[in-house]
Amino acid sequence: MEFIKKNKNILLGAAILILVFTGYGMWSRNSSSNDSSSGLTFTDSPIAVDTVGGQEILNVLNQLRHLSIDSSIFESPAFLSLMDYTVATSSEPLGRPDPFAPLPATSTKTQ
Repeated sequence: MEFIKKNKNILLGAAILILVFTGYGMWSRNSSSNDSSSGLTFTDSPIAVDTVGGQEILNVLNQLRHLSIDSSIFESPAFLSLMDYTVATSSEPLGRPDPFAPLPATSTKTQ
C-alpha cells in the first residue's frame, strides 16, 4: 500500500499512456479499414467527384436558361416609390507606391 502512495503519479501517468496508445491503436485500425458496414465509401479517383459536381452545375445552368423574368415589377408603383439614399464618399489620398519599401532616411542632427 505504501508503494502505491509513493508512486501514485507515476502509476497514473503510466495508466494514461496505456489508454492513449490503446485508443490510438483502435482508432487507426478502424480508420484504415474500408468496410461497407461503416456506410462510408472511399474513392481514389477525383474524376468521379468532378463529374458529379460538373453535372450539378450543368443542371443549374439548364434551369437558368429557361428562367424568364417579369419586367413589369420595374413599372409598379412600389418599385417607383423607392428612394436612393446613397452617400457620396470623398476620395482619400493614396499611400506610398510600395508600402513595404524602407522608409526614406531622415537626417537628425544633434547639436
